[in-house]
Amino acid sequence: MRPLIRGCTIAGIQTIQFASAVEAVQSRHEGEPNVSDRSQALASQFKQATDNFLKSVENISEADWNRPVKDDARTVGVIAHHVAHGYDATVSVLQALLAGVEMQLTWDDIHGGNAMHAMENHDCTKHATIGLLKMNAESARQTIAGLHDDQLDQLIEFPLFGDKPFPAQGLVENLVIGHIGMHAGDIA
Repeated sequence: MRPLIRGCTIAGIQTIQFASAVEAVQSRHEGEPNVSDRSQALASQFKQATDNFLKSVENISEADWNRPVKDDARTVGVIAHHVAHGYDATVSVLQALLAGVEMQLTWDDIHGGNAMHAMENHDCTKHATIGLLKMNAESARQTIAGLHDDQLDQLIEFPLFGDKPFPAQGLVENLVIGHIGMHAGDIA
């Protein structure tokens, strides 16, 4: 399985930097059948969240697409595009951490990356965003489904979630899947 590395930027860091480390981790499991019920359950949770989000986006009127989100400078459309982009970004973070890449991201990095994304995608269309949501969701779902129990149990360090290592499954639940829920109310 190829990692989700398509020149995606995470807070200004090109994920292409993670390619060799991610491929090394994935090669440990090459040719092995995926027998993880946990990864299948997580992939199912992710799919349900993405399907619900996609339905909400499809129901956004053209007038609401450019409506500013409460307590955010971004529009509904930019938030929807941000979530679509976030499927790749959050899974790339997961893959990098599983590969042992040390990430020193701060909330300032994240907010700066979000502001840059908003500037670059201020004129995103609903049609293009829906296409990106579908494409990136399926790719991310396949990656989640392909995780093995030892990867889900692997202790990782992610400074945005505190200074103590935690199992990678927590990142899937709280960042990869959680990011969708975090923004679902923004587009309603």
